[in-house]
Parts: sequence; structure tokens; C-alpha cells
Amino acid sequence: MVGTASRRSGWLGRRVVALAIVLGVTCPAHAQTGPYFEPQSLDPAGYELRVSADYHDASRSDFTRPIFLMAQGLSRLHARQLAVTFDLRLSITPSLALQIVLPWLVRDVAAEGVNLVVSADQSLPPRSWTLSSWGLGDPTLAVGYRFWRAMPWSAYAELGATIPIDDNPGAASLPQRVPLGTGQHELFAGIGATLDRPVALSLNYRIGYSPGEHAAYLVRRVANQSYTSGALGAFAHHRFNAAGELALSKLFSVRLAPSLTFMQVPLLIERGGSRQLIHEQVAVELDLAAAVRLRLGDAHRLELRGSLPLVAATDLDPFYPIVIPARGVGIAWFFVGS
Repeated sequence: MVGTASRRSGWLGRRVVALAIVLGVTCPAHAQTGPYFEPQSLDPAGYELRVSADYHDASRSDFTRPIFLMAQGLSRLHARQLAVTFDLRLSITPSLALQIVLPWLVRDVAAEGVNLVVSADQSLPPRSWTLSSWGLGDPTLAVGYRFWRAMPWSAYAELGATIPIDDNPGAASLPQRVPLGTGQHELFAGIGATLDRPVALSLNYRIGYSPGEHAAYLVRRVANQSYTSGALGAFAHHRFNAAGELALSKLFSVRLAPSLTFMQVPLLIERGGSRQLIHEQVAVELDLAAAVRLRLGDAHRLELRGSLPLVAATDLDPFYPIVIPARGVGIAWFFVGS
């Protein structure tokens, strides 16, 4: 057993500030893409630095399906996140590129509980609490190889990994902060194609695989005042990204970027074997991002964007609120050098 429930003061848990971040399987709301995803990326060979800030907001009120992070009964969970991402794309050769992504998050999660049963004749009334966290977390490293180029078409392959930094919520039974990530490594591979004109189009498929690992937040209530933990089995993600950009003038362009994700819900590994955490084995998300881009000379671009889940898996995803779905607005600055 990991621990036992304490009296009223221990059960509440008050505001705590700590380090936090999510990427990759934890991915920020905008689907992560490789160095050659957009037409004419790194052509001619050089480097591109993208600095973006995105605000996301999502709530969950259906807890018939449990979540990993909080073992107590909940009636509502509201998560907000400001994500600042540094994305460097660097040509090694004219056809080979390296990508390094580092995100920084500021997060706030508000939870509302239900009656907590202490014994057959004693229960605690519903209470509310807030968790705050901020910091640098899970980096993503990737390489892209553009193996075919015949204007206006190109095709590429990509390979990479997301490395988890921390999964510790700060307490055994009631979290004191949102973990820095899911604690799950992800290896991914993808393939894609682009069209330069008459409209800039991009298509990409990426499969991500997580081998499954123990995580500190996998604490579950098994009886009154009793909790236990476990590990996750291997699971995969299938992501389909597309984008289309139309130039309205030499300065302005508009961009639409839908993405479709099939997420395998991992099995929970316990001492007696494995079991499904929820009835559904696959969760589906369909997101749509829209952006307006402004060209500030040959080397600089400014982007204003927004994203909205058309089909959201918030009520299915056991990683929520460690993983927050796409819903929000953002701004990005791109610098292209040679």
C-alpha cells in the first residue's frame, strides 16, 4: 500500500507551486510536426527557430471513467495552461535535418470533490482545491530526411523520441501539484508529403509507441483510507496531420490545419496481472487549428492562431489533466536563417 487517507486537513491539499510541463504524448495542444512538414521548409538548407506561446483551457465533469492522477471522487476538473515552446530545426545536409523542441508551461488546475466516505457512519463534505505548477519539461528530439524532391512535390520520413522528465505529483494519495508529464517515453516514426503550389499543402502520418512504465501518479483508491499504485502496459498513438496555406498577398496568408489522433488506452498493470482502466480501448480526437500569418521580411514571420477540438476525448483520457486537449489561442514568431 502506498499510503492511507488522513483527516480533514490532509485530505484538502492547498495551493502548491512547482515545476511542470507536458509534451509529445503529453503534447501541447498543437500537434507536433517534424522539420520538413511544411512546403519549402529548410530549403535552402539552414535553420529555423520557432518561439510560440499558446493558452489552453479545458474542463471535465464526467467521472464515470476514472483518471490516473486523482484517486478521490470528483465532480469537476478544470485545467488551464500557458505553453511557451522553443522549436529549433537545423539542416545537417540539404536533405537531413535535426529538430529540438523544449516547452515551458504555467498550469493551474481547479478540482471539486464529492463526499469522502471515511467509515460506515462518517463522511467528509465536498471540498475544492487548486493545484499550480510551472517549469521546463519533456524535450523532443527528432530527425527528418527528405528523400524525394520534384517540384512542386516533396516527400520525407522522420524519427524521434520524447523523453519524460518527471511524473511526481508530490504526494501519495492526494496530488499537491500537476506532474511534469505522464512519465512515459515515446518513440515515434512518420512519413509525409508536401505540395508547394498553387496552394501550399502538407500531409503527415506519425505512429508513436510507449513501452509502458511505472509512474508516481498511478495511485488509486481501493478501499476506505487505502490506496495502491501500479504501472502501465505498452500503448500506441496514430496521428494524421494536414495543413493548407493560402497566400492572400505578399504579406498575409491564412492556414487551416486539421489533425486526427487515435490513442490506445493503456492497460493498468497490477500485482495480480493487467486490466482495462475503462471500457473503451481507443480514444479519438479531431482537432482544427486556424492561423493568420504575417511576413515581416525574408527572415521573420508572425502567426496568430486558434485551435478547437471537433471531437474531444477529454472524458475518456485517463491522462487528463496531465494532458490538456487542444482548445485555445496562441501567437508564434518564426526566424529563418542560413
